[in-house]
Amino acid sequence: MPETRMPGPVPKDALAYFKDKDLRVGFDHRDVWGDEHAHAFTVAKMTKLDLLQATQDSLADALENGETFRDWSERIKPEMAKRGWWGVKEQIDPLTGESQRVQLGSPARLKTIYRANMRSARAAGQWQRIQRTKESRPFLVYRLGPSEEHRADHVELQGLTLPVDDPTWGQIYPPNGYGCKCWVEQVDQATRDQYAADGVPDATASQEIDPETGQPTGRRITRRVPAQTSRPNLPRKRYVNKRTGEVQYAPQGVHPAWANNSGQARVRVLREALSRKIETADQQLARAAVNRVVDSPVLDQFLADADAHKAVLARTTDHIDEASRRRVIDSIGDLPVAYADRELAAYVGSKTQLVRMSAESAGKQLVRHPDIDAASYQSLDEVLATGEVLRKDIRTIIVFGSDSSGAHLRAVLKRAGKNNNELFLTTFHRVDEGRRKKAREAMKRLRASR
Repeated sequence: MPETRMPGPVPKDALAYFKDKDLRVGFDHRDVWGDEHAHAFTVAKMTKLDLLQATQDSLADALENGETFRDWSERIKPEMAKRGWWGVKEQIDPLTGESQRVQLGSPARLKTIYRANMRSARAAGQWQRIQRTKESRPFLVYRLGPSEEHRADHVELQGLTLPVDDPTWGQIYPPNGYGCKCWVEQVDQATRDQYAADGVPDATASQEIDPETGQPTGRRITRRVPAQTSRPNLPRKRYVNKRTGEVQYAPQGVHPAWANNSGQARVRVLREALSRKIETADQQLARAAVNRVVDSPVLDQFLADADAHKAVLARTTDHIDEASRRRVIDSIGDLPVAYADRELAAYVGSKTQLVRMSAESAGKQLVRHPDIDAASYQSLDEVLATGEVLRKDIRTIIVFGSDSSGAHLRAVLKRAGKNNNELFLTTFHRVDEGRRKKAREAMKRLRASR
């Protein structure tokens, strides 16, 4: 977003995202790469953990209190100098073992550290707000920031107007490089239609010049660029990280270190961290943690990611490339959606009580049961705890229950994994009482035939 908007406290979820980052020591900026930045705080050549922690804490304070760069730099510079992290010094590169003269702290590096962390945290926070308000403002417009000069590839993106959940935003959601001030404007249908008809305000418009004096008048020339309402063909460039050997592809004009959506990356990291914590927690804490996931933007984002690819996930489109489909499934992952009682887990033969939903099941749900939204999953835990359980086969059970409004719901759980250490929700939808009675009678006939 524009630099003038940067001061001011960030939203709580963006601040929590920044504070929850793990410390990662790196000698070179390429040692921590891509999505790793979503869960790791690092400063190149800052190899002392105590100084790295102090720097992260100082930036968290700056984010929380809305400090300007000048305020923050005046606080942190003496701390860095006191700990010997200032100026040009000799350091050993742990990868090569060679000694190098390297630039540590400097005014220019402080600006990079401040701006990169401010922009990524604010972008992550903005993405969460976008997800919460996309029903009334379902479109995003790519806008240029207040820089005097703009990258040519970013100018080409100016005016791009696409739905919030279009997968393109997973590749070019700004910032898209060091020093990038691009931002997105969230708009409603009427504004989107107006932009499509009249164009989007052009941020590259020059200042008006007085013909008599030859001096700027202080006004900018009003100019508009066409709104691009179709998904663009983004040429991709191959990058090889010479430090790690990792090969990465990023859209042309997007720096590979910024080639992700910081808001989506935040959700993926939070999801993975929560999953690990839930698996090791006791029953009460685990159930509370799962409930927080289901009642948070994490579930909204998971379903939005699945919705963007539901045709591929549910196999409702022709000519599916299985390798591409697998990449989609792997990129979305799965999500904890409930925590079953011990008895229920034992009945289905599962060694875990944590119930997950895969990307594939989420895509099928969105196609077959579009009325089941994120809020509906808040009833799942209660359905599993109080519902009527019927066995479908040795690995699968069906649970019939009701939500707080009295609506009948059907959930199907299936155990998986070589050691029966996974438990998945394969479907969850509303049913009428007749369907429930038929299922019960079918189960009785099946038991009687054995």
